[in-house]
Amino acid sequence: MTRRKRAGYLLQYQALRAVLGLLRLLPVDAASAAGGMIGRVIGPRLRRHAIARTNMQRALPELDAAALDAHLAEMWDNLGRSFAEYAHLGTLGRALDSGDGRIEVHGRTHLDAAIAAGRGAVIFGAHLANWELPVLLQAGATVDTVLVYRRQNNPWIDRLLSRLRPASAGKLAPKGATGARDIVSTLRKGGIVGVLVDQKYNEGIAIPFFGRDAMTVSGPADLALRRGAPLIPLRVERCDGARFRITVMPPLEAPPPDSGDERLRILLGRMNAVLEDWIRARPGQWYWIHQRWPRDG
Repeated sequence: MTRRKRAGYLLQYQALRAVLGLLRLLPVDAASAAGGMIGRVIGPRLRRHAIARTNMQRALPELDAAALDAHLAEMWDNLGRSFAEYAHLGTLGRALDSGDGRIEVHGRTHLDAAIAAGRGAVIFGAHLANWELPVLLQAGATVDTVLVYRRQNNPWIDRLLSRLRPASAGKLAPKGATGARDIVSTLRKGGIVGVLVDQKYNEGIAIPFFGRDAMTVSGPADLALRRGAPLIPLRVERCDGARFRITVMPPLEAPPPDSGDERLRILLGRMNAVLEDWIRARPGQWYWIHQRWPRDG
């Protein structure tokens, strides 16, 4: 790392730490609202806004201009809120444990059944609403858990965000070969692996997503098939401000073994179809600023 890059990273880290410290002084609802306001003001002025609009237009061509604008405004509001809520992951975790209604959880029996079966489970989600909340849900698991994540380029920010997640949520496994050993070991012991599967993965498989091929991460589904573990969808929705609904859905049906080489592609198609349903239901809560499809696709 060059001296200039190191200085830039340290400046970014100190700025983020200061902002999160200020947000921590506010009640969670006020911090979330402040983040949403900042997102709505700044977001549409960023270059990423054009990427989000193009992605949404292509994926949801039935939307008129007014609906597009409304969903894009909601997207920036959600992203701003999600950022601000990093300062209050501990508060949200306590709310989940207390059952005070801030975070509703539905379908947890599907996860309990998978744990009881002893084969482990692969839980997949998407960058919807506040995608850190499944970390809090897994903190209450009675088995080992591993959360797959992408390391931040800035190592100081990476460590800061890691510290904000509750230690009881399990081990963090970076994407790639380094984390693969922890993932396999956890499943062998009947544990839980959690991963977000909605972003572009260049080493993945081209699977239709909103009618266009998108490079889709295949590892979680492939591992579930090889280990005989259930592949469980977990959906997060923002209901009102800093209030949420988490839904653990029934495991995806695994294609029969006689599907041969197409078995993995079939399961990945089902996985992407689930993501599509979630996003169509709440398009303003997805991470449209990501370049999910080929630029010329």
